[in-house]
This record gives sequence, structure tokens and C-alpha cells, in this order.
Amino acid sequence: MPGNSAPEKHVLLSQHPILCGLFLFHLNIRIQSAGQQLITQWYDVQQLALLYNLVKVQTHKNLSWPDMEAFIEIHGESHIFIGSRPKKAGESLNRLELATGL
Repeated sequence: MPGNSAPEKHVLLSQHPILCGLFLFHLNIRIQSAGQQLITQWYDVQQLALLYNLVKVQTHKNLSWPDMEAFIEIHGESHIFIGSRPKKAGESLNRLELATGL
């Protein structure tokens, strides 16, 4: 190597295409796994949203959970609660059963 020249970036990856392919494959598998975990945990968040709404309605306290409110706003109230927000525990249970297919 000459004394004043800067080393080439990504020399190892540019000389080993198989290694690049393996890195890309590993990255794609990790992203797919993370996506599947998020998809399968949808019902957990929906159940929490129903519980949060029930506690907020039943206790009449000034309960605030900004992350849950943002989640409800992003996904839509009618989509999460299957219609309007339930006002009673029985309605919440019926909506939960509808959402989970019980």
C-alpha cells in the first residue's frame, strides 16, 4: 500500500460476493422473523386496547396512556373496537370474542 492513499471501503465485501449474499440472506430472514412476530402479537395489543378503554370508561378517572391512544388513532377506532368504543364490560367481552374468533 502506498503511504498516503486511503484504504478502499468495503474491500472484504467487494472481493467476496458469496459472503455478501449470506449477509443479505441473514438480514432478510431476521426482518421476516420480526415482521411475523409483530403480526402475531396484534391480538395482544387489541386486547390491551379493550382493557384500557374499559378501565377508562368504568372508573371515570382521567386515565391517560398516550401510546395506546396513538395506536388507536393510527389503526382506527372502528377497526380495533369493531364499531364504536364499548361502554360496558359485557360489550367489551363481546367485542373481544368477535375480534379473536371465539
